[in-house]
Amino acid sequence: LAEQMISKGIATDKLAQSVAEYYFKAGNVDKALRYSARAAELAGRQPRPDNVTENEWNRRVAKIQGRAHWMAGRILMDRGQFTEADREFREALPALQGNDVMLAEALFHLGWANYKLGHLVEAEKFNHACVQYRGPFQDAARRHLDVIRAQRSSNR
Repeated sequence: LAEQMISKGIATDKLAQSVAEYYFKAGNVDKALRYSARAAELAGRQPRPDNVTENEWNRRVAKIQGRAHWMAGRILMDRGQFTEADREFREALPALQGNDVMLAEALFHLGWANYKLGHLVEAEKFNHACVQYRGPFQDAARRHLDVIRAQRSSNR
């Protein structure tokens, strides 16, 4: 039903986001990618209700768009599309402030994507930022920092 509503143009950004997250969790990444892009698009186009302040509305839109870009970044990383993943995660970063788990993961993947693209300074910057957050990506980011620093010093 939700997909039919989206295809007919009568869906909200939240509905598209829910469908995207459903497919993301189910492993149907093509549909997750399509619906996350739709959620981000709808979030930016919907009019602000009268009973919501502009600041509240902007935060809500940023949250939906940030989650959509984060999801797309994850999918693109898994596909090895590092340039595209980098772009998506960078779009997501501002909206992830305050969500340390998602932020740390985005920083970690940005570090990895930039390493794979040969952008060692950027890779070091993102891994260093990731290390600041406790969680499952902290130790891996530390190991990546050691590798990047060793590689950078050997290139000098």
